[in-house]
Amino acid sequence: VTYGEAYKDANELLVAEGPDALLKALEDAPIPRLEGTFTAEDLREGLHQLFEEGYTSGVELGIPNLDEIMRLETGRVLTVTGIPGHGKSDFVDEIVLRLCTRQDWRAGYFSPENTPIEYHHAKLAEKLLGHRFRKDFSTEEEFARVVDYLSQRVWHILPDGDFTLGNVLSKARELVHRHGIRVFVIDPYNYINHQIPAGMTETGYIGSFMNSLARFARLNSCLVILVAHPRKMNKQYGTQKTEVPTMYDINGSANFFNMTDYGIVVDRQDEMGIVYIHVEKTRFRNFGTKGNAAFCYDVTNGRYSPCTPPPEPGMQVQPWKGAKDLFSSEGWI
Repeated sequence: VTYGEAYKDANELLVAEGPDALLKALEDAPIPRLEGTFTAEDLREGLHQLFEEGYTSGVELGIPNLDEIMRLETGRVLTVTGIPGHGKSDFVDEIVLRLCTRQDWRAGYFSPENTPIEYHHAKLAEKLLGHRFRKDFSTEEEFARVVDYLSQRVWHILPDGDFTLGNVLSKARELVHRHGIRVFVIDPYNYINHQIPAGMTETGYIGSFMNSLARFARLNSCLVILVAHPRKMNKQYGTQKTEVPTMYDINGSANFFNMTDYGIVVDRQDEMGIVYIHVEKTRFRNFGTKGNAAFCYDVTNGRYSPCTPPPEPGMQVQPWKGAKDLFSSEGWI
């Protein structure tokens, strides 16, 4: 509120000109901005960029069949599920390393299942080199090169005895500020020390948990990847095959699916010799659409190669459109 150039406060205006003048000054005062609200005017610059350039489409992984249906962006949460043993962590590693090698991103991991950490680095090294991480298959020069690369691209978080979400995200935030990580992996959800407040339901807690991840991703311009196990799945009727989970089958709450930006299911079909990646959610259509991508897993280097599924079990898997070979051992670094 302003009281004119002649008066420093409301009392001086009241004494000099009376209550009507003070009332008019109060009525003419501009309405203060309500904190946490925005109008189109506040967003004019960003809206004009959209008007000029259109929506961003996200970054590609260099996997043609998956890039057609899912492209990633920082500031988002990607949730990954699948039956234990079907390769969730392995496929997440594939995503992370492709972002590092193709987009020059840096990555942080909270992955207590991947200990000793040396074992995890060895798995990452095999994907990068394209062959076994052993002296019989790799040279000392390759060893030095891959260790140097990983030292500059990947950091692991393993807090001493304190796996609360707040502590894990605090360490991740330090990695953002010190090393510029742009992708952060929590693998898996159940290794977090969850402190559910008294009176809060599990569904309510998971909603709050997912909100915390989304806020961290947005404020730190990070892609957060969460690995979460499904409930125990039943056998398909009349067979010994286990049902393929959906994002709604993640153990605990539908909020895992409802509140994530991207949702994928890793589904290994042993009788076909392939792994399906089911993209069940991309929040915005410019980042993709629901669909499936088929892969063959190379046991020698842990890579996933896009393929064309065989018409029926027992028939040979074919490379993806236009590819000469099913597998590649070419180094990524």
